[in-house]
Amino acid sequence: MRLLSIAVTAVVVAGCPESQPPPAVMDTSVIVDARGLTTALVCPGAVGCAHADGLLLAGAAARTITPPVGENDPPVWMAGFDIGRQATGVHDDQWARALVLERGDTAVGLVVLDLVGLFHDEVQRLRSATLDAGLELDTIVVATTHVHEAKDTMGMWGSSVGATGIDPTYMQRLVDESVAALAEARAALVPVSLRVGRGDASPWVRDSRQPIVLDPTVTALDFVDEQGGSRATLVVWGNHPEALGSDNTLLTSDYPHFLREEVEARLPGTVAIFAPGLLGGLTTTIGLTVCPDDAGAETCPQGTFERAERIGREVGQIAAESVLDAPLVDGALAFRRLGTFLTPTNTPLALAFQLGMIRRAVWDEQGERIPDDQLEFLSIDDVIAGKIRIGSEVSSLSLGDVELTGMPGELYSELWLAKEDGTSFVERPEGGDLPDAEPEPAYSGLVREAPVRVVLNNAGDALGYIIPAPQWDVDEPFAYDPEGQYGEQNSIGPGMAPALVEALRALAALTPPAALGQPLSATDRAP
Repeated sequence: MRLLSIAVTAVVVAGCPESQPPPAVMDTSVIVDARGLTTALVCPGAVGCAHADGLLLAGAAARTITPPVGENDPPVWMAGFDIGRQATGVHDDQWARALVLERGDTAVGLVVLDLVGLFHDEVQRLRSATLDAGLELDTIVVATTHVHEAKDTMGMWGSSVGATGIDPTYMQRLVDESVAALAEARAALVPVSLRVGRGDASPWVRDSRQPIVLDPTVTALDFVDEQGGSRATLVVWGNHPEALGSDNTLLTSDYPHFLREEVEARLPGTVAIFAPGLLGGLTTTIGLTVCPDDAGAETCPQGTFERAERIGREVGQIAAESVLDAPLVDGALAFRRLGTFLTPTNTPLALAFQLGMIRRAVWDEQGERIPDDQLEFLSIDDVIAGKIRIGSEVSSLSLGDVELTGMPGELYSELWLAKEDGTSFVERPEGGDLPDAEPEPAYSGLVREAPVRVVLNNAGDALGYIIPAPQWDVDEPFAYDPEGQYGEQNSIGPGMAPALVEALRALAALTPPAALGQPLSATDRAP
């Protein structure tokens, strides 16, 4: 995420998440509790997803979410770089791409949208709409590709400083099209087997912040029907979709557009879905020589569609070829999610609320929801003192040997990856602002011990960069670089990484509830 004109972030989190114990009975028809916090869920095992026996079914669909750009249309403010960047046309469509998986009594939906991000409140609204539509999905994972060339959906890239870029009509369209995509995917369910491929895309991504820790792996999950045809292909790769740069004013999904085209050309009949892997660090195409001539000079510089196409097609080819010879396997289906309160402490959050740029649910110290019409009166002193709470979540989707972990922001690679001895790559550099902070353990070691462990970034929320606490660095003297490094200005704060350690541990400790107590009221849904 890049916001060069003003550093307004969603939250800065201090301390550990305040997770609530799961109810005695988990019920998939209840997506939030009485306070509006995401309910804990384990499937199979909860009410509504008692078992996951029988054949694995899969279906996929895609719906366009490209906003209109014309003389008579509202201005479209593009997200991800500078404030005040107005779209002048459309190069290629943005999409809501949906995957539905069902096995026995358990059904899970995944929607990935070509957007810079969605706050947790919008994710809850989408889930509520899906529930109201009667699609009978036990849960929905909502992720965004973090493309920097789409309409603002977070409020931080409007026409000018202090002006939101949110268009309520468009936000409703996102919900409607996502629900429609899920409905079409559910209607397309067929028995499938799974094949899993992994490939190395090192030439097409770099880590632009020290310490240099990078996972260039492309992971592809291909769902194959009984006739051997691909029906859906999920590709996960960590790299900012920002090949077009800040000067582009044509709406586009950037390199994921070409990646999906390539996968669908090489796997006829499939619906290609791209989801972001590790984004923090930050992983980027900027600074790479993508199209060298005979002398090694770049022929498709940053900001060109030729560059986006080269990256997308090369990585799409890697993804498609990785599954062609992969064995067919059975994908046991399971899901977990955990809602958590987080404590924001940054001044920009209060300012953004007061300016009306950002809107999301806020609670007080006692866990009582603060009415939306009072958010503009939030005291900056109260925010700094840690007297308000926001809600977010972590999740995991298990498919046989594959574990997909949903993280509510842009995770640094050194937090996820593990060394040979199982420790993380987090360093404690001289000059860091928190010299006494303990390096966080490798997040990948906190989830199910599956052979293939993959992280989905911007899943369930979009809270900016997740930076290891010992590497937090805003005050001089700076670590690594005497001029300082990019990241903190668009980060959720030094407390977020340790907070997510505790959230992942709590997620892993969730077990299907005993048949005790009463289900939560089905009226306790997201507004």
